[in-house]
Amino acid sequence: MRRASSSASSTASQLGPVTTAGGVTSTPETKYDATGWLVPVHAAVAGQPTHAITDDSGQIVAYVTALPGLNLDRYVNQAIGIQGLRGFLPQFQAAHIEAQNIVKLR
Repeated sequence: MRRASSSASSTASQLGPVTTAGGVTSTPETKYDATGWLVPVHAAVAGQPTHAITDDSGQIVAYVTALPGLNLDRYVNQAIGIQGLRGFLPQFQAAHIEAQNIVKLR
């Protein structure tokens, strides 16, 4: 899977420890399944992902759904690092991440 922008990754290396959505403290060396900008997706059919993570040019890196209890809306239009279960959505021919943890990078 392609990583999102290097600027989001380089921003992470400039930060000290951060607190994740799950309340866990993480260091910049933490591996992310994707980094980039979280944006809303307007699903045409119920059950489709409601969010995506994009690179700096706006290209979708992966579609994102959250595990129960994780509110993706609070991270919309923010640079994030995301950890979760990686998969593939054949109907979109695109990567998919079921978000377990999100870290603000900026």
